Amino acid sequence: MDLLDLATKGKRGALEVIHGDWRAQIFAHVKNFLRYIVEEALSGRSSKLSQRTIAHGVYDRDESFDPGIDPLVRMQAGRVRRALEHFYLTEGRHDAIVISLPKRTYQPEFSVNGHAERGPAREGDGMPFLMVAPFLNHTGSEEFEFIAQGLGSDLAVALDQYQVGRVILLHVSGRDEAGAEKEAGKECRDRCGFVVRGRVSQSSGFLRVSIRLEEFDIHILRWSEQMRYQLGSGKRDQFLDELVERMAASIAEEEGIIAQHVFTRIGNVPVLGASAYEALLHLYHAEHCGTLELYEKALVGLQHAVKASPRDGRLWSGLARLCTLNHILEMFPELQIPMEETVQYAEKGVALRGSDQRAWCILGFAQTIAGNLERGHEATLTALAKNPDSLFFRDAVGYLLILQGDYERGATLSREAVELNPFVRDTVFCGLWLEAFRR
Repeated sequence: MDLLDLATKGKRGALEVIHGDWRAQIFAHVKNFLRYIVEEALSGRSSKLSQRTIAHGVYDRDESFDPGIDPLVRMQAGRVRRALEHFYLTEGRHDAIVISLPKRTYQPEFSVNGHAERGPAREGDGMPFLMVAPFLNHTGSEEFEFIAQGLGSDLAVALDQYQVGRVILLHVSGRDEAGAEKEAGKECRDRCGFVVRGRVSQSSGFLRVSIRLEEFDIHILRWSEQMRYQLGSGKRDQFLDELVERMAASIAEEEGIIAQHVFTRIGNVPVLGASAYEALLHLYHAEHCGTLELYEKALVGLQHAVKASPRDGRLWSGLARLCTLNHILEMFPELQIPMEETVQYAEKGVALRGSDQRAWCILGFAQTIAGNLERGHEATLTALAKNPDSLFFRDAVGYLLILQGDYERGATLSREAVELNPFVRDTVFCGLWLEAFRR
């Protein structure tokens, strides 16, 4: 069975959902768009995919088609991209193959679904679930209803990039929200969980977006924030995009709100026999605290975890990240892995999770430290292209680009990360210092 069969002929499939009632506004021609680009890619012709070829192959447009005048293909690509992102957060979260369509390209990508490989989480594995409830429109105007609806779903997609836990996008249809939450949380009752709630309101010429993070069931408030936009001042879409990315980073960064909550108990979890998620948490905890004892604990945990779950790309990427740090800092010379082997770990992470921005960033890191600047630069740019508008790993990408000699682009990304990300990584300041020193 090939990739297209896996994507379309199972109990659930991305093409099937796009065509079905999951998104009523996604018409049959959007399904045809996805089928066309997938079949072209599987036939080895993905490099030839463009607005013109798609317009001709899907919509029967002739040679006079001008993508600069007719935005048809660009608009449909956005619909397909959003449909896929929502599908793999909901119905398709356990499907074996993930199809993605990166921004600013028409070439689909295929990767193995880590959620499908892991199967149901075992009791007490420490992996939280994160439920995103529909944002409420308190403006009293239907004009802002689509903003409220879009913010919740866009935030769920942004949160899922961080792999902080299982993200559940809650839909309410003919039921009260509390009942829907209870039903969605049944399978997650053995894990700690969080609920993200938000609302849109209007006051004194400003659009206000409020968001809060609560612990599931006990409703303890862990974090809240409010941002506002002056109506009529322009760039509303930019404000909303930056809001979503900032909120996602605050909640789900490696040192964000959820991580800080989990760090309070991860120290008591043994590394031997730890789940994949717990092994990664030990790594993040070590980087947060910076002690040799915790780094050694994380290294042992990751080495055991990759043996237990060799098809989990996150673990290979995490191990490559820690081995690269050990090579730089010489924390444990006796446990040092040659950089050639470390690069192979990072390449395994990319092979198993090709759509993962974190995996590509770690490959760029390992290649750079191994002295392969050109390959490292290529991998880093690939990481950036996976989601160029996201705050996720933008600071690390900026730092790597500076190390690789791409100074202007690296410094620009680093400054944007410092300005927008409340939990920016410390390495970003090392990169900016290096760029200032160079000048």
